[in-house]
Amino acid sequence: GAKKRYIGNVVWPAEEMLIRGYETQRTDSFPYLTSTMRQVFRFALADQGDQLVEYARERVRALKQCTVPPNEVVLAKSCKGRVLRTPVKSAEDVDFHKDYTNPNSMAQVRVAKQRIELGLGFTSGMKVSFLVTDAKKRPMEVAPWLDTEEDGGVVTYDGLFYAERLAAAVGRITEIFDWDAKDLMAGN
Repeated sequence: GAKKRYIGNVVWPAEEMLIRGYETQRTDSFPYLTSTMRQVFRFALADQGDQLVEYARERVRALKQCTVPPNEVVLAKSCKGRVLRTPVKSAEDVDFHKDYTNPNSMAQVRVAKQRIELGLGFTSGMKVSFLVTDAKKRPMEVAPWLDTEEDGGVVTYDGLFYAERLAAAVGRITEIFDWDAKDLMAGN
């Protein structure tokens, strides 16, 4: 069950960073996490452990303080559902129960329903973009990311949720330097 995770520098036929098994490869990651991981890998490959840890601490701290622009923490997930009536004008025009046991527990379904209620289209299997606004609630609160609105139409996000995800991902690397995810979250 161990995941195969590795990075390396390819020098021929073209110079590039090779990443396998880390969050940068996942489609449900968010841009800030991906860019952070890539920079952490650069520090690791350059044998700059102190800079790597300091950079990771700063990036986690920025998320906790919500100073990262909202467009950097947008999540996207595909959402299935059987369209019952076209055009889709309300959430009742789509049956999410055939694809999900408990559809209202799924963030992407709730976002799809919010988009439908705003008059935006829905196609089964489409990716919906959203931000987590409160992860403490069950199910966690999410808000759709609307490309046509300033800052995606989202006022705020749950910085702690994103910081924990980033710390968990980066902590797999920083633990080599005696900084695990918990330490990154604490900042000391």
